[in-house]
Amino acid sequence: MKIIFFLLLLFFAGDNSELSHFVNSSNKPFRIKLPNELYEISGITFDDSGNLFCHNDEEGIIYLFDLKTRNIKGKIFLGDKLISGDFEDIGFHGNKFYLLKSDGNIYVADKTNSRNRPTIIGTGLTEKNNCEGLYFDEKNNSFLIACKDFPGKKMKGFRAVYSYSLSKNKLDVNPRFLISLDILKNDFGIDGFNPAAIAKYEESKTYFVLSAKSKPAIIEISEEGKILAAKYLNEKIHPKPEGIFFEKGKMFISDEGVNSPAYISIYSRNKLP
Repeated sequence: MKIIFFLLLLFFAGDNSELSHFVNSSNKPFRIKLPNELYEISGITFDDSGNLFCHNDEEGIIYLFDLKTRNIKGKIFLGDKLISGDFEDIGFHGNKFYLLKSDGNIYVADKTNSRNRPTIIGTGLTEKNNCEGLYFDEKNNSFLIACKDFPGKKMKGFRAVYSYSLSKNKLDVNPRFLISLDILKNDFGIDGFNPAAIAKYEESKTYFVLSAKSKPAIIEISEEGKILAAKYLNEKIHPKPEGIFFEKGKMFISDEGVNSPAYISIYSRNKLP
């Protein structure tokens, strides 16, 4: 009886993950249709005042988006001339915006000085890694960078999340997280995973990682890098999830338009059925 009781505890503990409180069959998100200018929306972030900022894939423009009016309220340009490139995600820290390109470079723009030439941080990661996710981890004064493809040498079968320290201005050559594709497949039924975005849920101190390639999915991992939960997302709601952020206890996911308008979906944490 003790063994059976212990197994039941494990089962319900796993089902009670933070991810399960946000993504489950009874919890429908509030969806906001985006204007055509944000059809190729990628990363999203919030500033210290609770304002939502986002960007498109191919242009160095940061958009201030009003969630109440559902309109673009302002734009911040990375330079005097429009800078084009494969911009994948955005972060905010110290009154500055950080835009990640797929080649690993991070463009830094001051919030109050639009059209000034940006500072460029070379992280040491490359196009081969296909850098897609960016999140400022305040605890370590570092940016987490999630790689969609090549994780690094001798890391076959994993996806990697690296850490770039702002204190040391240096990339840690050892990944902050290694996500096992075998564990995702064998333990959670997720076949294939290519990180597109990463964010931390401060209430649980856990990290959520999106995958947009193939069948969209989301996973939750601990501070130690253990996979706590993993789920496929509803493709009708999330045809191409590219950005994720938590603000005031709610989970925001941005989806690029795929034969339909782009959307931001807002999930409130609910009690499990």
